[in-house]
Amino acid sequence: MPRSTLLLLSVASLTLAATLPFGGAAWARDLQIDPSGTLTSGDETALVFPSLEAALAEAQLQGGERIFLHSGNYGDLTIQGQHLEPPVSLRPAPGAQAVADRLKIADSSGWHVSGLLIEPQRAIEPVVTTPDRGTPGFPTTLLQVAADARDIRLEDLTVRSAPSIADWGESEWIERAHHGVALEGARVHLLNSTIMHVRHAITVTGTGVRVEGNTIDRFSEDAVRALGDDGIYRGNTIKNCYSLYYHHDDGFQSWSRGPDGSPGTGVVRNVEITGNSIINFEDPDQPFRCNLQGIGLFDGMFENWTIANNLVVVDHFHGITVMGARQVKVLNNTVIDARPGQPGPPWVTVVAHKDGTAGSGNLVANNLSASFNEGGFDARDFRLDPEATLFTHNLRFDDARQIFRDPDRGDFRLRAGSAAIDAGTADFGTYGQAGAEPGPDLTVDLLGQPRAPDRAPDVGAYEFVQ
Repeated sequence: MPRSTLLLLSVASLTLAATLPFGGAAWARDLQIDPSGTLTSGDETALVFPSLEAALAEAQLQGGERIFLHSGNYGDLTIQGQHLEPPVSLRPAPGAQAVADRLKIADSSGWHVSGLLIEPQRAIEPVVTTPDRGTPGFPTTLLQVAADARDIRLEDLTVRSAPSIADWGESEWIERAHHGVALEGARVHLLNSTIMHVRHAITVTGTGVRVEGNTIDRFSEDAVRALGDDGIYRGNTIKNCYSLYYHHDDGFQSWSRGPDGSPGTGVVRNVEITGNSIINFEDPDQPFRCNLQGIGLFDGMFENWTIANNLVVVDHFHGITVMGARQVKVLNNTVIDARPGQPGPPWVTVVAHKDGTAGSGNLVANNLSASFNEGGFDARDFRLDPEATLFTHNLRFDDARQIFRDPDRGDFRLRAGSAAIDAGTADFGTYGQAGAEPGPDLTVDLLGQPRAPDRAPDVGAYEFVQ
């Protein structure tokens, strides 16, 4: 093996140390990736490679290795054909900043990738594909987990098209903004990461995907597209939407797909959207401010979903809208009009499928909003479906100052004396637990505060705390 490619310091003594998520045995060995070629180490267990590609080709990974990326620009990183158990960790070395233009994981399993900055350091050649309706340009995706990958953990990443958009206008958004993350594989976890300065931030088509604790900031199309079964979307913050060309932008959007991929011809099952904050804009003077739709499930059917404990602050009539639902629960959400006047105020509603197919067994309870549509409506060609959904213990308000602590400053916790206190119900009857297994914890609010066990819960996403 050429010394210029692989420097073997020693493999005689391999120490076993920490373990990884997804189970498995202890670490086998450490691999160091040093693109500068200057690394020296007294660590007798270390293997040093000039690139990740060289490490994957030459190290013969057995599972359990830790791969450390030293400071540098790694260009496009690709992990392919690597199925490992116990999992392998890929992360920056202590104190290092490892930057990749893009990351793709395909035909692989058992990888834990953390701590990377994924940001193009060069112009990326456009990928010529059919763009979404009305959207210009051909952006690429900065982080992709392909459909033939599974059991991947992505954590503490920063994914962005550029470090700043302060000087961006329409042409920069079209020419420089890329899509953030596409999760097509099964059982992929995206945790505690930041996705910013992108078009679509996160698109999920894989099954059993968990998207938790992430921040999506400054995006120009949809924040999250939740298209796969058995998904969990918990504790994410979505904020600051930009609009520069025709596109109806959503905080969360979903649609079903039939065998031929046509929207509205299938079923999306067992999904949880809980404890998320969706904020249309933080600065009312933000340039290119969009009219963000909150949670829009527009082309059912949607079966066995839970949408609970979310804060939705949007400048649109779609606060939470489900079109074509079976056994869907919409519970304890707070929905706020971000700006008076049209196109709001945002509503909470469940209606029939666009093709007129009726739903069944749905529950909308304990929600706090400026508007509700309990029997369905047809003003915008939405089909009536009044028998499919029970609306109960919801509270409509006109004056936010009478309900919340400081709505003018974005504090939507309940104020003392609010009509929402103790106004909810904990009796969900025979509706049972909906959403992906093991199911959301509905005994706590958006902040993790317990719902009072000895009295009725409060209406909305926040339980009152004196």
